[in-house]
Amino acid sequence: MQTVESLRRKIRSTQDLLSVVKTMKALAAVSIRQYQRAVESLDGYAATVERGLQILLKAQEEVSALPAPAQPETAGAVVFGANCPER
Repeated sequence: MQTVESLRRKIRSTQDLLSVVKTMKALAAVSIRQYQRAVESLDGYAATVERGLQILLKAQEEVSALPAPAQPETAGAVVFGANCPER
């Protein structure tokens, strides 16, 4: 049979563990909220970038009506992409 002191130590240890678990849950909740805010701000950023690209491409259509230069120039490309899960 366990002594009273032994049981008190186990109870203290269990209470300490409970305190650690509560702290970890609180930190996890704060982290989740930070990530949610980051995702929300990235949604706005993505919409802004898409609008800017639409404006650029629309302006490009007007520029492409100009005659082609006599000497072909080096071409460049900018590629945007995302791997976002569907919501």
